[in-house]
Amino acid sequence: MKLGKKNQSFSATRLNFRSSRSHSIFSIRILRIEDIGTMRVHAVSELCLCDLAGSERCAKTQNKGERLKEAGNINTSLLILGKCLNALRHNQQAKLLQHVPFRESKLTHYLQGFFCGRGKACMIVNINQCASMYDETLNVLKFSAVAQKVVVLSSRPPSIAPKKSACELSIIINNADRKNRPGNRRSSLIGWDSSLEDVQVEQLQVQLKKERAENLLMEARVREEMSKEFSELYSEMQNDYK
Repeated sequence: MKLGKKNQSFSATRLNFRSSRSHSIFSIRILRIEDIGTMRVHAVSELCLCDLAGSERCAKTQNKGERLKEAGNINTSLLILGKCLNALRHNQQAKLLQHVPFRESKLTHYLQGFFCGRGKACMIVNINQCASMYDETLNVLKFSAVAQKVVVLSSRPPSIAPKKSACELSIIINNADRKNRPGNRRSSLIGWDSSLEDVQVEQLQVQLKKERAENLLMEARVREEMSKEFSELYSEMQNDYK
């Protein structure tokens, strides 16, 4: 966090003595790693905190030179972000989908995944209470009104595992029991007290018991039908030899 603050760019303008001269993004990634013979990343969680610099009007800030160029870059990226939100909002209602210009800006290109269903997005809007900033405040509220109506849907459909036979479930549970024995598994997990594997094994055990009970009922039904058929066949043979 301290290193990220050092990389932030601030400068004084006519309206703000400590004005952000660029957008800032601070990312935190948490990796869940399993070490079963070979290291592998089981899951990755990411949190991004994005501080958007406010749009500026040169007539009020009276920026010149480098400050004017920075203001132009800030306003351009915010304009593209607004275009992306408008396109996303339009695509939620219309049958004819619009192109979402994520790649027109580094900011929107980086945030594309969060707006396309690979994460969740939350926006906090700051406004100025001064009457002289009425136009800027109105534009910010219009921007937030559009952003509020954008619904981010998950792009990953829920995975439905194929139904396994009782034999396959038994093999999976036995393998899991061997892995959980002391000395057979070295794991480095970040996060949860109970691992995902333990939950899956417990679910498989319940499913295995259910399938075994169904197999026993099916076996009893088959035996009953076969004995009935043999009885009828035996009766017919006796009648033929009389």
